[in-house]
Amino acid sequence: LFEKTKAEKLQRELEDTRVATVSERSRIMELERDLLLKTRAVADLQLRVGIQQSSDVSNSTQSPLLEEINALRDQLATQEAKWQKEMGQYKEKLEAQEKIHSEAVSQLGATSVKLSSEKEQLQMRLSQAEKENAETVELWRSKLESTIDSHQQAIKDLKASFSKGADVQAEELVEAKSALEKLKLEHKLALDETTAKHKADVSSWTQEMQAMKAQLLSLTEDKERLEEFLRSSVERAEEQHLVEMEDVLGKLHAAEIRVKELEEKEATIAQQVQDKDRETKEQKAEVVALCSQLAQINQESVALKSQLEEVQKQGHSHGAKVSELSSQLESKEQEVVSLQQNLATVNQQKDSLEQEHHSLKAKLEQSTEELIKSAQTMQETLEKLGKKEEQCTTLTTEAEIVRSQLAATERKLKASDEKLEQFSKDKSKLENDISDIMKATGDSSVQLTKMNDDLLQKERRLEELQNQLAEEKERVAHLNEQLQQELSNKEQELKETKDAHQSQINSLQEKMANLETTLKQNELLLKDLKASKEKSLSEASELHMKELEVLQTHVEQLKSELSSSKDKTQDLEKMVSELQSYKEQAQATEVAGKTSEAIEQLKKENAVLLKEKNEAQSLLEKLQGSKEELQTQLETLRKENSTYQEDLKVSKEQLCTKTLKTKILFQEIEELTEAVSVKSESLQILQDQNNKLSQQLDNSHKDQSDLVKLQDEHSKFEKELKELRQSLPCNAFSESTLKKQLNEEQAAFQQSLHKNSALISEKEQQVENLKSELAAVQEESASIKTLQRTIQTLEQDKANLQERVRRLEEDLTAGPDNINKSLGDATLDQMREDKETAESQVEFLNSVIVDLQRKNEELKDKLEKMAAAALNGNNPNELENDDGYDQQPAKSKLPPRLFCDICDCFDLHDTEDCPTQEQMPDSPPHTTYHGNKSDERPYCDTCEVFGHWTDFCNDDQTF
Repeated sequence: LFEKTKAEKLQRELEDTRVATVSERSRIMELERDLLLKTRAVADLQLRVGIQQSSDVSNSTQSPLLEEINALRDQLATQEAKWQKEMGQYKEKLEAQEKIHSEAVSQLGATSVKLSSEKEQLQMRLSQAEKENAETVELWRSKLESTIDSHQQAIKDLKASFSKGADVQAEELVEAKSALEKLKLEHKLALDETTAKHKADVSSWTQEMQAMKAQLLSLTEDKERLEEFLRSSVERAEEQHLVEMEDVLGKLHAAEIRVKELEEKEATIAQQVQDKDRETKEQKAEVVALCSQLAQINQESVALKSQLEEVQKQGHSHGAKVSELSSQLESKEQEVVSLQQNLATVNQQKDSLEQEHHSLKAKLEQSTEELIKSAQTMQETLEKLGKKEEQCTTLTTEAEIVRSQLAATERKLKASDEKLEQFSKDKSKLENDISDIMKATGDSSVQLTKMNDDLLQKERRLEELQNQLAEEKERVAHLNEQLQQELSNKEQELKETKDAHQSQINSLQEKMANLETTLKQNELLLKDLKASKEKSLSEASELHMKELEVLQTHVEQLKSELSSSKDKTQDLEKMVSELQSYKEQAQATEVAGKTSEAIEQLKKENAVLLKEKNEAQSLLEKLQGSKEELQTQLETLRKENSTYQEDLKVSKEQLCTKTLKTKILFQEIEELTEAVSVKSESLQILQDQNNKLSQQLDNSHKDQSDLVKLQDEHSKFEKELKELRQSLPCNAFSESTLKKQLNEEQAAFQQSLHKNSALISEKEQQVENLKSELAAVQEESASIKTLQRTIQTLEQDKANLQERVRRLEEDLTAGPDNINKSLGDATLDQMREDKETAESQVEFLNSVIVDLQRKNEELKDKLEKMAAAALNGNNPNELENDDGYDQQPAKSKLPPRLFCDICDCFDLHDTEDCPTQEQMPDSPPHTTYHGNKSDERPYCDTCEVFGHWTDFCNDDQTF
């Protein structure tokens, strides 16, 4: 079955690898198809670009684009060739690996078939050996039964001979005695021979069994080595295959990315070509329009030149004013440009702040997700801990049940040993009585027959008891082995669970530390961002205010200039009206030509002034529009600032909640670690109690050895009685008196036995009371430890709160501009309240600890009294009732207690008298249990190990 399961597993793994290779091949084929399609698309695009190039006129601008496209084509061709070569190499490697894999699988199958055949042969040999052993045992049993039957027939013949005449009885008795002795000798010799032969056969069979087992073990080890080697080779091949496939996929992915980039480049190139075509057409149209405009401008320039010459002659006076106005206009334009640049920088800062805000939000969301995950893992670990606790309780209950069963079997064994000893003593008594009666009286044939019948019954009873004893011993050994196996398994499980929990706790603590660091970094980033944002906003507002003031001053200047220009125009109009009156007067005179020229000049000047007025009004309108735009931008910036401040407040609140959650998680982790430590301590306490119970068992064994000594004394008394009977064979009165004395001594012995048993029960009750008190003390000490830990954590929290209060006070004293006073006061009040509550909790816990320490000391005193009472042989109740023990006179010092450094136990034996020194260190004691033929050894198919069935296998143990 073991080999079949292994082979099936390997076949499944092979099928999985084949399926994976097939899927990877199909994916490679799909990627090749995609590559071909993309190369075709690239070729089509290249053809289109070539057609567009042939149709375009501007060959000089498109020549570098053609060169780039050709270079890209060459790169694509080289990359395709490389990829095809690599694909061929990977295919060859895959085929080679598949061949190696199939060869390894065939070798595995052959080895598994060989091992299964060898296993079957060994099982056949074992069954044959067991059959032969059973046949030999049955033969020896039949021989023993035949000898017992012959012995019984001889006894019957003796009875018949006793029923004959009294004269012949003495001779027949002598003959019967000799025959009986001969028969006994023959019986003993036959028994010795049969036992020796049986022992020799058993030893030979056991040697053969051990050799077969060693062969089996070596074969299984070789098989496991082969399987491990094949597994490792298969895993290596699979890993290499996976690594190569990952490389291929990575390269294919890179190729796809490269192809996409090339496609994007080609698309951009095509767009650039189209844009350039449009630009060339637009440029041609512009050139035509410019040519016509040039002609017009040339004509206009000729006219303007003539006009300029006239204007230059006439407008030297107005040139200074125009230059001043143009310089003012240029300065204002420069100021507008600078304001626009400032606005652009402010907008950039705003965008960067928004991006940082979004990144911080994303980081906060990630931290919350990690916290939720850690909380889920903590809950899972708590559930696992609860399951492990239930398993520990079940294990302890099972161990107690097995201990009770062991104690019951040991009691049965002791009772059977006592019965055996009694029966052996009764047998010896009966034999002695028979010999005495044979010597004393020749007429007591009826008594002889009765005694012989009693002897036979006692012998049968002895044999039955011996068989029962052997069975009980085997059962006890079997139970001991099972208990040891179960204990070792449970200890391994406990160790594994402890290691797993500690690794989980360490990983969670590392995660929490990382989260704390990230939270701190985020807080620092938020503070920096807030400070930079406030600075930028203040700078921007100051800049806007300054620019607004400058613009207002410019507007006022322009208004004053406008008013002055209006005044000038009014003056000019007055002058024109006066000149018209002069014109009307001068028309009558001869100087009409000169006045007309003057009027024309004045008209020209008026037109220039009107132009300047219009330009100034347009400038005013532009400035007012820019002012309104700046005001709207300022309002939007203020609104955004308010929204950002609200977002900052919300993010601060979220940070506070996250920090609280992290603190709660830390507290839960600490509680879990404390619970794990408490459970480990409880496990150690249970182990200590187990050791104490074993010591108490040894002490009870000592008490039993005392009982055996008393029984030996009883047997000595019985021997003395027999000697008295031999010395006084004819005195029946003396026999009756001796019997009475014997009965009295037996009664006294039984009374002493009852007293001893009562004392033992009292001692056991005392031990149980001490155990219960010890458990109560240990529970109280554990609760004290947990309280001390909580106090330490509270003190740490108190120190942290004090540091925070000190920092806040320093921040408050450092600068009121940086921190809002209202918020600082509220946080300070909260901190003080938290500090006061923590101090009150610490005081309360200190009082509780003082009470618990006092109770602990009282319990320790009680324990010391109980221990002293148990050592001196007094009852602990007497010591508890006796309050004035200090007033009694001082007792003499007790002798030093025995202590063994090897066993680490009191009152058993000294280190020099330790029995473990007599044993060899490398030779453990042999077991008396060799197993039943009908019983099957439990075997697990998942773990592939003896010791438990597949149905009772834990999934945690397997991997």
